[in-house]
Amino acid sequence: TPMHVYIDEAGPFIKPQTKPFSLVLALIVPATAQDDLFYEFLRARDQWPQVGVEIKGSTLDETQTAQVAAILTKHDVLAEFYAINMATHPTDLVDDFKARQADRITANITSAHQPALVKQLNDLADAIRRMPNQLFVQAFLTVEVVLKTIQAGTLYFVQRTPSELGEFTWTIDQKNRTITDMEDTWTKLVLPFSEF
Repeated sequence: TPMHVYIDEAGPFIKPQTKPFSLVLALIVPATAQDDLFYEFLRARDQWPQVGVEIKGSTLDETQTAQVAAILTKHDVLAEFYAINMATHPTDLVDDFKARQADRITANITSAHQPALVKQLNDLADAIRRMPNQLFVQAFLTVEVVLKTIQAGTLYFVQRTPSELGEFTWTIDQKNRTITDMEDTWTKLVLPFSEF
């Protein structure tokens, strides 16, 4: 049975007006616990006033947040996340970092590389350069959280329920019905980055 990983983000990933933090979070849910966890969560949710189908974490009060944390803990769910305070990352700093990351994708291309690969890498670097800073930061943190989730989840569950590690099923909250440029870019980068 596959282990389930759910990834979502919170925050605008831009210089804040009020709340400075944005984050990308992954919940690793053991397959053996998922049905019971969902059942208990939905029972708790049904007791909350004025709740829609999709629940935003920012709308939960302290008691509701504690209920969710208790349910996740009971079912041995592991959470991994990266948070960023965009107030400490000025635009010029992000611009520079983004440009350097794009440059590194094509830095080692030589005439010995296949033309199709060269084009693919140049297109990927160009996509990063064109990406708005808030989407670049979100994509960068998403890659980081995916890599951290694989490492932490493997080490955590191999000692508890190794049968969970036979397969990972990933669910990522998409922005639109079609994959955005940012989502396409980070999905192309996550496997090569995992080799380092």
